[in-house]
Amino acid sequence: MQKTLLVVLGLIAFSRALSLSHDQSSGFHCCPTGYIFDSRLLQCVCPTGTSPTGPLKICCPPDTIATPDGKCACASPKFLNEQTKLCESCPTNKVYDANKKTCVCPPNLPTLNATGWCSCTPPSWWNEKTHACDTCPTNKVYDANTKTCVCPPGLTYINATGFCVACNAPSVWNPNTLTCVGCSAGLVLNAQTFQCECPATAPHLDANNQCVACNAPGVWNPVGRKCLICPAGFTLDKNTWQCVCPNEKPYLNAANQCVACTAPNFWNATVKECQSCSPDTHYEPATGKCECCPPGFTFDSSQAKCQCAAATPFYNPNTKKCVTCPAPGIWNDKTYTCDCPANLPYRDPATGKCGPCPAVSPIWNGKQCVACPAGTNFNSGCGCCCSCAPGMVYNTNKNTCVIAA
Repeated sequence: MQKTLLVVLGLIAFSRALSLSHDQSSGFHCCPTGYIFDSRLLQCVCPTGTSPTGPLKICCPPDTIATPDGKCACASPKFLNEQTKLCESCPTNKVYDANKKTCVCPPNLPTLNATGWCSCTPPSWWNEKTHACDTCPTNKVYDANTKTCVCPPGLTYINATGFCVACNAPSVWNPNTLTCVGCSAGLVLNAQTFQCECPATAPHLDANNQCVACNAPGVWNPVGRKCLICPAGFTLDKNTWQCVCPNEKPYLNAANQCVACTAPNFWNATVKECQSCSPDTHYEPATGKCECCPPGFTFDSSQAKCQCAAATPFYNPNTKKCVTCPAPGIWNDKTYTCDCPANLPYRDPATGKCGPCPAVSPIWNGKQCVACPAGTNFNSGCGCCCSCAPGMVYNTNKNTCVIAA
């Protein structure tokens, strides 16, 4: 006798009725619960459409599993459709509610949208990374295209605290500081440095923080932050930022005019005028007075100083006197002495005149006359000491070595 299929509380089970068959020895044969006897195979088998399932080998339809209590149930997440009596799956994005016996939206996607799709309750949105409904921070909105939270229209920029802000003209957004930068009236923004600067038409910022121009002949003083224009005849010293007299007219007279004062005249700073000394005198800068030259000196107007007279043209600062250096002597400006020339290096102590070294010491070593080394002879032709080969003697008349007699 074949058993009947029953559905109880979503579980698929079979009746406990036994399948009986005739056995020639005993007359009848009992099959296990849920099985039927196959007279052709002469054995117990599962009914058509079922198969042995689980450790207990319960006969269950496809897409089902055997429960420990010997029943067949739909494999999760499938459920038993009580109308079709088949195991079915909920649509994607929904789950089965055993109490309501229907497919519903899961707790993490509680809202059913117009297309029948379970979704987050606005303004929440589905975060694919965390697999949960997420909410954008205050002041941001969800962008379905980028699937991220973005600033809403009108709030274009994100500041350092992550807050969306707008930069109202003429302010400009600075991506380096994440702030809106605006310049005061009269200033312009440098798009490269995001610094407020004076415009090209008024490039200088004065002491009152106002942008001003400084047109020629004015010169901008960055220290005093002002435009300097010197009076006519003056020039600007950029080291001191003062108006001074130029080099060609270095003196300021009593009328505040720049004037020149060339030698032999001199400038009198007390009365602020150019003056000259009386004849036979000259202006001495060291004393600031008109002075006469010392005896033996004459005033050289081209060099504006006292020079030695022609008769005694050389000045010795050690003795503070003008001296002569008779020929062939040569005046030495370093030692302040009258030296003999190179071709007449020896000064005769008796006469003081320059001449060649004496015969006894014919060689000049740069300091004094010395004799030739022993075994050598002085050769006047070359001015050097020579030695003769063995068997030869030196002939002073011929200035050469000859064969010994």
